[in-house]
Amino acid sequence: MKKADHLIIRPVSIADADALYALIERDRARYTAYFQVTTAGTVDPAMTLAYVHFLMAQAASGETFCHLIRPEGSHDPVGIVFLRSFDRHTGKCEVAYLVSSPHTNKGIATAAVAWAVDEAFRTHGMNKVFARVDPDNIASIRVVEKNGFQREGLLRQDFRTHDGHLLDVIVFGKLR
Repeated sequence: MKKADHLIIRPVSIADADALYALIERDRARYTAYFQVTTAGTVDPAMTLAYVHFLMAQAASGETFCHLIRPEGSHDPVGIVFLRSFDRHTGKCEVAYLVSSPHTNKGIATAAVAWAVDEAFRTHGMNKVFARVDPDNIASIRVVEKNGFQREGLLRQDFRTHDGHLLDVIVFGKLR
């Protein structure tokens, strides 16, 4: 368990399955387009438990790390930050994050991304962290820019949503 500003950020565990289900269920429609694996894996409490086992196996193999975000003094997570898509040859990985709608615009995503970047550099030895952001997601663009990421380019029709639409993404990167 590690602190980032006023937050506790820690790896997801079996005991978190019900809280993870509740977190996703509150904003499922909002998350579905961009977090397809997570929303598909948390359709009900039983599937969420299996998804948590999957996430823990991914962490054990060094492929994806899922951390829950909660404010100090609360037991309920308000978001998730992922480190994923590791390329250990070039020393880079992706950061992805979500924060429940009642907790947006409070600096939670910004603090969690700052923590994740530090985690990627310090713990995982990465040289670069990147984020792929929908050009229409102004809040997410602000989060990465506040964390010192630089815009690297626009990838046209690079991401397929759950309903089949192809979206452009802006790639942002931050070097160690």
